Amino acid sequence: MTQINFEDIKPLFTPLTMESMKEQWGRLHAGDCEARPKDEDLLAAWLLFHNGEYLQSAEKAKVLPGGASLYLKASATYAYYLEADAEKKTESLKACAQQAETALREEQESRANLYYQLAYALGRYGQFISITKALAEGLAGKVQHAIKECLQLEPDHADAHTSLGTYQAEIIGKLGKMAAKLTYSSSADDALGHYQKAIELAPYSVSAITEFADGLLKMFGKKRLKDAVNLYQRATENTPIDALEAMDYYLARKELDEA
Repeated sequence: MTQINFEDIKPLFTPLTMESMKEQWGRLHAGDCEARPKDEDLLAAWLLFHNGEYLQSAEKAKVLPGGASLYLKASATYAYYLEADAEKKTESLKACAQQAETALREEQESRANLYYQLAYALGRYGQFISITKALAEGLAGKVQHAIKECLQLEPDHADAHTSLGTYQAEIIGKLGKMAAKLTYSSSADDALGHYQKAIELAPYSVSAITEFADGLLKMFGKKRLKDAVNLYQRATENTPIDALEAMDYYLARKELDEA
């Protein structure tokens, strides 16, 4: 189960100021193509997010116009990386997915990222439940639909390309290549293409690189261990510039230590 002690992360990045966040916005959001908001309150909520104050960021964003995407991202990030209780983790991720569905019915802005947050929450939720339960709830089809809707609205959404790669890698890892192809039209070649596209669009994204490494191990096992290790090493070559990058960096270092 992914769970990080945030105290271990603090030494890995320098907290951003409002000015440094604005200057680094392009890199910080190369993955999700989120436009920098003009509203100062929403910018303040984003600053909380980038500095790892996820619950405070979510609370602030929840009541702000145009804050739905940030609210979901902050809530899901906290649940996946920092929530220590396994039951609360799965409940929170499921709740994020339900809230994303509600937001998509009500919101007209940031729809690409609302679809992405729906896919992210469902995908992470699916990682913590049994394959039988995931199949019964139809998660695979829901995740695939949300990612494709996101990419239709924003073809250069690097995080969605990573998610589509991981979606296929998860299915191949659980069902095998033949069943994944026949049942969900998932293939290793397509997954690899999406991982590579994500890194092309967001070359400094630690998560794009580490998810690629994880995907190789899910699809190919020890046959691609050397390639996965090389990717984990690559992911740790750049200094993290916010809390989320620092958490992905931390996990990559753990993978290297255990390889």
